[in-house]
Amino acid sequence: MYVKINVMKKQDSRQLSQEIQQHNRLLAIRLYERGQSRAEIAKILEVHYVVICQWIRVWKKAGESALKLGKRGRRPIEQRLLTPEQELKLKELGSLWKAGT
Repeated sequence: MYVKINVMKKQDSRQLSQEIQQHNRLLAIRLYERGQSRAEIAKILEVHYVVICQWIRVWKKAGESALKLGKRGRRPIEQRLLTPEQELKLKELGSLWKAGT
């Protein structure tokens, strides 16, 4: 005889909008303040227990502002394929080419 266990899969919060991610962080803190356990909060929000513990730890240490989402991805300077020096050289060559035509 087999017993089927219903295991709830945790969602990847990175796929949610930033507004919803921020809402979930603040909701986790509100639930914690109302006496919910970390495990209960994780189950309610469908977020991993360790993530809930991290949010609460950060909140206790630095307050609600520490839970604000930062910008994701590379900084503009890191998105460049050319170094600033290479870009300058390319612009110089482009100017020379335009002047020669």
